[in-house]
Amino acid sequence: MEHGINHAVTIIIFSFLIFVTVGLTSYGIEFAHAIEYKAQVNNQVERQGGLTKQAQKSLAAYSKSHYNNKISVNSSQTTKQAYGTTVEYEI
Repeated sequence: MEHGINHAVTIIIFSFLIFVTVGLTSYGIEFAHAIEYKAQVNNQVERQGGLTKQAQKSLAAYSKSHYNNKISVNSSQTTKQAYGTTVEYEI
């Protein structure tokens, strides 16, 4: 009887550890995608002189091809900005 209880507890603990590992891995993958996309946004902002309509089109195409449109960028500053101006955006 005691062996059966120990076995059941071991299975429950092992299942919980697998569940936690899978959850942390999936969160880590999503976090890595956000960091990679942020680098792409920064690159487009530098190249286009701000988060212009052309930069937004390019980023939308990148999101579609790499992330199935799961990630997008929003900003109220959609015009070309002067060099050194801070461009605020949200991913």
